Amino acid sequence: MPSKARDLAKRLKLFNVPTNLRRHPNTVVALGDSRVAQIHADGAFRNKAGYNHFSVGNALAGNRAILLKNLGVSGDRTDQVLARLKPAIDSGAYVLYIMGGVNDIAQAYPTATTSGITAFNNIRIMIDAAVDNGMLPLVVLEPGANNFTAAMNAQLYILQQMLREYAEACPHMVLFDLPAAVYNPAAASSTTLALLGTVDGVHQAALGGYLGGKAFAQVLTAIMPPRPHGFRSAVENPTTSLVNLLANPMFTGGTAGTVGAGFTGQIATSWVGSRTGAATVVGSVAQSNDGSGLWEQVLQCTFTAAGEEANVHQDIPTTLWNNGEILQSHAEVVVDAGSVNLCGAYLYMQANGTIGGSGVALTAMDGYVNGTQHGVNTTEGYKLNYSTEKLIIPVYDVKSWVTAHVKVVAAGAGSATVRVRRFGVRKRFS
Repeated sequence: MPSKARDLAKRLKLFNVPTNLRRHPNTVVALGDSRVAQIHADGAFRNKAGYNHFSVGNALAGNRAILLKNLGVSGDRTDQVLARLKPAIDSGAYVLYIMGGVNDIAQAYPTATTSGITAFNNIRIMIDAAVDNGMLPLVVLEPGANNFTAAMNAQLYILQQMLREYAEACPHMVLFDLPAAVYNPAAASSTTLALLGTVDGVHQAALGGYLGGKAFAQVLTAIMPPRPHGFRSAVENPTTSLVNLLANPMFTGGTAGTVGAGFTGQIATSWVGSRTGAATVVGSVAQSNDGSGLWEQVLQCTFTAAGEEANVHQDIPTTLWNNGEILQSHAEVVVDAGSVNLCGAYLYMQANGTIGGSGVALTAMDGYVNGTQHGVNTTEGYKLNYSTEKLIIPVYDVKSWVTAHVKVVAAGAGSATVRVRRFGVRKRFS
C-alpha cells in the first residue's frame, strides 16, 4: 500500500472508523482463473480487453471501477485461487471480485460428483474472508462452458444454486448473474450449454464481452459512485496546461487536421485521420446531437476485410514529456446503432524510444480488440468512457514519440459510424 494510503488507514483506525469505510468504494481486486486474467489483454496488465465483461462493463458504466490488482491465473481451480486470497485482501481494495469454478468442474476436482460443492465451499471461504475484512464480495455466477458434458452441467447447476442461496443469506454480498447475459435464450433444450459470443466456448469474444459488460455495467452503477476522469474543457490543452498533453481535446478548434489516404471530409485541428488496408472513411467535426453540448470527431467507416481499422490520432512532441513520467489517456467513444461486422473501437497509447541502441515501446490500451480473433460485436448503439491503465515512460536514451489513438476495427467487410469526444492524455503525479 502506498505510504499516503497507509498513513490514512492508520488515522482511520485510530479514530475507530468502520472497517468498510477505510477502503475506497470504487477500488477492486480481481481474483480467479483465466476469465479474470482476460480482463487484460497482456500479462503485464497494462492493456484492458474489449472482449471481457469486466473491462467492457466498466467502460459502459463510465469507468467507475479502479482495478488495483488483477490476480487471475489461467487454469486455476478454486482451491488454487484460494492461495491468492491474502494478497487480494491486503491490496486495500473495497470490492473483491471473484470468478471461478469452471476448472474445478472440467478437471473433476476432487471427484466428478463433488466438484460443484467443492467449488462453492472454496468460494464461500473467499466471500466470508472479504466480509470479515470490511470488503464487498462481488461474485460472478459461473456460466460454465459449451463443451461441458451432462455430468459436468449437473455440477455446474449445483454450484450456481448454492451461490444463489448463499447470496440470499449473506447481506453483504453481490452476485452477478453472468449466465443470464450470455446464455443463448433461443437454444434448443439439450445437454449442451450455449454461451453467446465466445472464442472457444469458455472465454468471451467481442459479442460475449459486450453482452456480459452491458449487464455488468448495471451492477457497477448500483454499487459505485461516479468517478470523474475525462475532459470537459477546451482550455485544458498544452498551451495552458502542464497536465494534458493533447491539443484540441474537445474538438472545438476547427477542421484543419490531417486527412490521410482513404479519408475524405474533415479532421479536427491538431488531429490526424488514417486507415489500414482498403478501408475508406468520411470524417466530420460537429456538435453532437445528444444535447450534451460536446463537439465530436465523426468517423463514418467502410471496411473491406477483417482486421482493417480507421483511427484518429495525435503524436505528442518530445518536449512535452520526460523519462519516468506517468501518463494516462481518456476518451469518450460512441458507436452508432446499425454497424455491420464491427469488432469494436478502442483507446490506444504508446511510448517509443531507444535504450542501448534497441527500440523499446510500451502500450496502454482500454477496450483492445483484434478483428481477426474476437469476431463481430453487437449492432446496438453504445457509449464507452475509456481510461487506460497508467503508462510509465521508460528511461530512454533517445525519446522517439508518445502517441494516442482511437481505433475502429472491422471483423469483416462492413461499416460503422463512431464518434470520438473528450480525448486527451494527462500526466499523473502518482
